Amino acid sequence: MFDLSYSPATSNLLASASDDESVKLWRHRETAGGSVLEVVASFRDHTDSVLRVSWSADGRTLASGAGT
Repeated sequence: MFDLSYSPATSNLLASASDDESVKLWRHRETAGGSVLEVVASFRDHTDSVLRVSWSADGRTLASGAGT
């Protein structure tokens, strides 16, 4: 993973940038057994490693940037 960014709109949603050319959205939740991170969406439109992810101020838009 190259970058992580929490959504400003909801504190339990996290975006990750990865070297497998994907952006993933993760949801954090508490369970009786402890904390859990689960993938809720995966985007694979890049053709190179995704280096950065960033949310808009209102949390409605996510931008990502790749190596090429």
